[in-house]
Parts: sequence; structure tokens; C-alpha cells
Amino acid sequence: MSITIPPVPQTPPRPISQVNNTNDILQAPPLEVPLPTNHKHSVSTESATVPFSEKLFNNTPGTVVGLFKYLYKTGRAVILPFKWGADFTESTKLWWSGELEKAKTRNGADLNDNASLSEYHKSLLFDEANPDPNKLLRVRLADSNKHIFLFLGNAQTHATPSSQAGINALYNKFVSDDKNKNINVISFRTGHAWEDFKARFPLVPINASLHTDVVYQHTLNVVKDAIGQKGLFVDSPYQEKGAVKKIVLAGFSFGAGTVHKLQEDLKKAYGNELKISTLYIDPIKLGGYYLGSAISERPQYSERHGVIYQDEDYMLPSSAPDIVKEELDDFCIKVYDTEHDGADNAAVTLSYAERYALSECLF
Repeated sequence: MSITIPPVPQTPPRPISQVNNTNDILQAPPLEVPLPTNHKHSVSTESATVPFSEKLFNNTPGTVVGLFKYLYKTGRAVILPFKWGADFTESTKLWWSGELEKAKTRNGADLNDNASLSEYHKSLLFDEANPDPNKLLRVRLADSNKHIFLFLGNAQTHATPSSQAGINALYNKFVSDDKNKNINVISFRTGHAWEDFKARFPLVPINASLHTDVVYQHTLNVVKDAIGQKGLFVDSPYQEKGAVKKIVLAGFSFGAGTVHKLQEDLKKAYGNELKISTLYIDPIKLGGYYLGSAISERPQYSERHGVIYQDEDYMLPSSAPDIVKEELDDFCIKVYDTEHDGADNAAVTLSYAERYALSECLF
């Protein structure tokens, strides 16, 4: 699908190659120009200040779906007994499965034994030679303490072709390109909204290991262990480079929802000792309970935040963030002629996402 890039009267956040498809971006030669430390903003940043009434009727079918979601969320307060029943059913199923408790204890690993933690991490690793789509993460360690954490969207896996999952395309690009060899790249899958839905109904079997709460707990464990240089990461080359002081979190859809929760939990764990930069690609709140609601809030603890979004999908329209902090060099880019499922691997998305993540690691 051809992507139309809106006119940009100012210098964009990154130079964009004149490309027609994703492969052109992925096969493009390394950038010959230095990545700037100061970033301008595209005209899409202005959409954050567009009056609500103008946004409301921008996508009429999407507005109808949005109205249904609004009524659903509002109605939950009216039918609390039903909500309480669904919450109880869901928590009971998770308790009965034992998966959430296992995740909280790192599958029983000894937190003071790096060999035990390493076995826990390896049990979650995706194996290219024997691909299990349910595995949580892929890892490429480097001789550096610079980190990019990537997060796939709902139901996407590490086995999903990169032509269908932009986060996989970005991971492959970072890992295969020599100019990125000094950056640690760790990619995660997210949970599955369908398992969240099924968990709220009695007598409906679920795969609790793919419930978003379970997958998120494992994800938080691994991110903390990577930052703390434990387990699989204790003997990594970057340990000699000193403590991890800054990370980049980038996610699509549920992956962005994961990032939204992570930046809050990491702030609680590390305070001001850890600097976090974030990138949301068509962000959706994590969890089937939210019915695919877009994230409009800027992550509170992000040092610098970027958003790439579309608003043309009837079922999953997104929007610009409520706040774009120009003093922190935030940016916001809208992609055109695409729906939610294509927003992550649009050429303009991959171009901006790659350059943003690299620049935040370099500076």
C-alpha cells in the first residue's frame, strides 16, 4: 500500500528516504549524515491541539465505534455487579492456572543465583532454529550499555514475518546492520487480547500463559534483570561499561501499551537513576478489557516521547497525544492511507522509528 507523506514545511525529525515500500527502508544504506541532537517537529504535531469537535467527525464510522466504546466504559460503572463477577472469574482462572504466580516468582528461580536466573531467561527465549511463537523474547547483546527494548503488538509473535510486523523488521534491521553493533537489542511479544476476553467468562478454557497480565509480568522481570545485569545478562560484554543509565522503549499497539505501564513501574524501581525515552506506534491500552482503546496520554516519566499514529481505521482509530512537550523535543507524526494493522510497517514509520531509537541511544 502506498503511503502518502503530508507536506512538511519544516525540517522533519529525521531525513526520510524517498521510498515506496518497506523493503526500500530495510535495504537502505547506512545514514551518511550525523543524527542531530536537536529535533524539529512535523506539522502533525499541530493535530494535538485540534478541537475535539473537529477530531470527532474526522472518521465517521470510527466515531460510531468510539461511541460504542465510550458507552461500554461508561456503562461498566452502572453494571458493577456484572463487572465484579467478570473480574472474579478472571482472577480465579489466573489463580487456578498458576501462571501469574509463576511469573511473579520468575518460574521459581533463585533471585540470588545468576545461574538459576539465566535458566529462567533461556526458558523464555525464542529459538530461530526451532521457532515457538509463544516464546517471549529475542536478544542480541553487544559491547555496550546502550539498550533498545522493542515490543510487538497484540497476537504478533517473533515468528510473524517482518513484512507483517514492523517491530520484527526493526529488530532484524538493528541486529543485521553493523552500524548498530554497539547497541543491545531486546524484543518482546505481548499477550493476546482474546485470552483476556475468554478469561472473563465461566467455563471457557484459556491459555493463561498468553494472558496480558502474565506476559507483562515476565516482561517486567526481564527488563529489570537486563538493567540490573543479572542472569543471562550477568556475563554480557556490556557489564564492564558500567550501570545502565538510559534505555529506549518502543512498541506498537499493545506493545506501546506495555511501554506505558513499564515506564511507570521502572520509575518506581529506579527513580531518577534511569532515563527513559519512549516511542509509541499507533498505541493501544494493554489488555482486552479496554476494547482496543487508544492511548492519548503522554507517558509521564519519559524524558523524550515520540508518537506515530493513524486515525483511519474504523475499529482502532488512534490520535495524537494530549500533550506534546516541545521543550523536551517530543514529536508526533501521522501516517496516511493505512489502518492499524499496517501502521507499524509503513515505510515512514520504520524510517522515523529507526532513526529515533538510534539517536536516543547515541545522545
